[in-house]
Amino acid sequence: RAVQLPRLSFVVAALGGLMLYDGVGVNGPLLALPAGAETVGPSVMEQVARAKLGGAGWWQPGLLSVVIGGKTTDALGLADTVFPALMAGWAMRQDQKEAGAQDPGALPRALGYSRAALGGYAVGCFGMEVFQGGGGGQAALLYIVPCMFGAVAATAA
Repeated sequence: RAVQLPRLSFVVAALGGLMLYDGVGVNGPLLALPAGAETVGPSVMEQVARAKLGGAGWWQPGLLSVVIGGKTTDALGLADTVFPALMAGWAMRQDQKEAGAQDPGALPRALGYSRAALGGYAVGCFGMEVFQGGGGGQAALLYIVPCMFGAVAATAA
């Protein structure tokens, strides 16, 4: 059985905490940069991702990568897809509830919240591509979660 958070406030709190964890985990070395220092080494999260990218074989558990012409062009941590599914799952349940679907497996005709959540995910991923910083790892949830929540909130308005 999947994890289901019944209220949007729970989803927002959970994703907000995970977003904060992701941001500190990736940008932590920058926060601890001593005065006068110009450079900082990669974060632990970036070191793990780079180690997985450099590993042998096409399958790297916990890392989803895009390979074009034998070269890795992009990579996304598994958690960056799993945790936003909390918002997408809430959106689907809300669409079913609003449509009055009696069968939990039935899809409602209007998928307003679901489309908004998945559209927000896509916009967040696009934002990561546009606003890349220094070629290093980024905290994906800092882009994805606000875009998903903004799209769902705009749909609710």
